[in-house]
Amino acid sequence: MPWWPTPCAPAALQPPESLRMARQARVSVPHLPHLLSQSGHNGAVVFIDDEDRQRYLHALLEVSRPLKVAIHGYCLRPERIDLLATPPEPQALSLMMQALGRRYVGYFNQRHGRSGTLWEGRFRSCVVEPGEPLLHAMRWLDLAAWHTGLAPDLLDPPWSSTAHHLGAHRDALITDPPAFWALGNTPFERELSYRRQLEQEPPPEEFDALVRCLRSGHAFGSAAFIERMQKVTGLSLQARRRGRPVRTDA
Repeated sequence: MPWWPTPCAPAALQPPESLRMARQARVSVPHLPHLLSQSGHNGAVVFIDDEDRQRYLHALLEVSRPLKVAIHGYCLRPERIDLLATPPEPQALSLMMQALGRRYVGYFNQRHGRSGTLWEGRFRSCVVEPGEPLLHAMRWLDLAAWHTGLAPDLLDPPWSSTAHHLGAHRDALITDPPAFWALGNTPFERELSYRRQLEQEPPPEEFDALVRCLRSGHAFGSAAFIERMQKVTGLSLQARRRGRPVRTDA
């Protein structure tokens, strides 16, 4: 099964049963990147047109800057948003999402003549290891609009960070992480290297592991990184293998 949902089936945005794991305390570690996702209530559309998307991005810029949250990537799908961001302190992500929700939901309800909640509960998130795992999460975000059929070409989606990372235009919202800068000595080298990575079809199980971590709140990265995060947070952040546990009493 591909990691991306089909563009015409909102139900496909919901994770399969194997990914619907029990919630644990949300992990937020200062100065480390986090992947965040928030879906519309019952799979409802949260962006009706480009004006909605532009308003959301403007609000995101307004609330992230005072909190000094660095935004590394985003994708605005019709029924959900995905972000990659680094907070300077533990509460910054929650404060950002709360402020963003108040601004955007108020605007959306007034403009479209509706009331009540817009989002499906709280946002989901997972801490991501800097380096290659961070680039992995960036590729997941930047390929989303293309693979879901929202855009026919990598440079077409104006509502994701893809065009910024490929040098098509500069996005004031985006702060490129060190892992991206390490791809080359010049902007051209970095953009070319990243484009080549996007054009290589990743094995489905690689993105599947990232999605499981996002859904469950587990850390995404190497075994050493996960162990370090467990010591820092005091929580179990190791994703369990899928399937029944192996019996040891046989």
